[in-house]
Amino acid sequence: SLESISSKYPNVTLVDPTDIVLSHILEIAKGRKIVFRATKEGIIEYKKRFYDRLELLGYNDKNLKKGILTIGYDLFEDQTEQQTLAKKVDDYYPVVLSKGVKDALARNGHGKNDFIYVPDLVLQTLTKKADEQ
Repeated sequence: SLESISSKYPNVTLVDPTDIVLSHILEIAKGRKIVFRATKEGIIEYKKRFYDRLELLGYNDKNLKKGILTIGYDLFEDQTEQQTLAKKVDDYYPVVLSKGVKDALARNGHGKNDFIYVPDLVLQTLTKKADEQ
């Protein structure tokens, strides 16, 4: 576990990509309710862990401002694009892991602030931490 590694190597900074992404989601949410969206299999596999990790970072869905931020964990370009185009009622931010999906979103006119591209976000965080050293 990260805790056991951290205790064994106290002078090493461990960076968890999940915490980086979820912290970014909390920033984007700005007090809105966060809704997890994925395929049926993704919901079964990841939804509870998603909310559990958000709570560890301080998220509480009680007494939130009005509004909803839907976070999409759709793995395929067509799923992501379909949800992005359908974001009429609430904000939909896909979490993108694949460069192919990122490139497809860009080709279709979506700017880098319209989705979370995990590799870039993690690299930005690592660069910032390295600069602080």
